[in-house]
Amino acid sequence: MPVIVNEEHLHRRLSRLDGFIRDEFEYVGQRVTWLLTSHSFLFTAFVVGLNVGVRDRPNSQRLNPADAADIIPSLLAALCWIGIVSSLVVLLGVAVAHKVVNENYRRRKATEDAARARTPPMIEEFDALPNRQGGLYIVGSLSGFVMPLFLAGVWFWLWLKL
Repeated sequence: MPVIVNEEHLHRRLSRLDGFIRDEFEYVGQRVTWLLTSHSFLFTAFVVGLNVGVRDRPNSQRLNPADAADIIPSLLAALCWIGIVSSLVVLLGVAVAHKVVNENYRRRKATEDAARARTPPMIEEFDALPNRQGGLYIVGSLSGFVMPLFLAGVWFWLWLKL
């Protein structure tokens, strides 16, 4: 870890760490936005799949009942599992982003403390679980964790109802 030479060096280092933290939060927001967008298409496909064999449609728009009996349940189950897996992948991405935020927050805190003490920052090995200071960042972006879990639960519930 480099020794802080002057105030300009300190300011650049803190700004860079702040940028890393801000970028990770933007990535979390983008992941959740893309998750919601993709799942809106999955829900649309699911509803269309449920209405494929509806009798009030003209014969030209209806799927052959024998084909529908074979294809549609498999398609609906596949859509549910795609929803579950994509939600869990986004959840994993959010967890990794929060781990990176935690590490950068700890580095920032160590740099600030070192600047106050005029000693080079020493950063310990990071624990698997975030410390209380870094936990503030996770609480601030709780929706990044809640939305993927919620959508995975909805898809699992729909799959159970098939």
